[in-house]
Amino acid sequence: MTLAHSDLTTVFNITPGCVNVLVVEPEDMFFNYAGQFVTQAESNVGEFCLAEDDKILNFAKQAIVVSDYFGLRQNDKKFLTKLCQRLADTAEAEMPREADEMKSCIFGFLDKLNALSDCAFQYDCDAPLMSVFKAFGVTLARDNSLLDDILAYMKAALMLLNIRCFFFIGLKTVLTSSQIELFYREAELLQINVFLVENVMKEKLQRECVLVIDRDLCEIIV
Repeated sequence: MTLAHSDLTTVFNITPGCVNVLVVEPEDMFFNYAGQFVTQAESNVGEFCLAEDDKILNFAKQAIVVSDYFGLRQNDKKFLTKLCQRLADTAEAEMPREADEMKSCIFGFLDKLNALSDCAFQYDCDAPLMSVFKAFGVTLARDNSLLDDILAYMKAALMLLNIRCFFFIGLKTVLTSSQIELFYREAELLQINVFLVENVMKEKLQRECVLVIDRDLCEIIV
């Protein structure tokens, strides 16, 4: 997999175990590039070109951009729909008797409640099992550690959405060097592609391939 940009001469090779770090020193350019990543991940409109085997990929479908570490989006609608469907499929395949008993109990409860209610109501007897999980607010679990949250987020995206390419904006400003190294090891084990976009050059770590755009707009491989 490769990543190119119309403003850059460098083409990035993206592969598990090799972490590309793009350091953009001019603050306005860093903000512009970060914004392009975020926009392109949502709409596929932008100047970055993600490709594999000479085929241009849909950035929004193949990659996730993480920029808000206070509100990781593993519990947005797309994740939750996939999670509830996965749970429903598992329940119907591995626990069919228990699933049928649960639906019978719910329907029996609704029938009794309907008999007691001043306002008659109806419900869908053919409602899918996943609607039960949604009704009870089933979500992906969160952790107290940012590192664990990020790893859980990536694993969920891999399992539920089959996404293996992640772009992180300013990750080195929120994790320590030792946490970053652990993060790299876990990503490599999962065969996940990781790309970092930073504003300040920090210590180069194992697995990193660093490109710096300095204040003279020169591209420097570190």
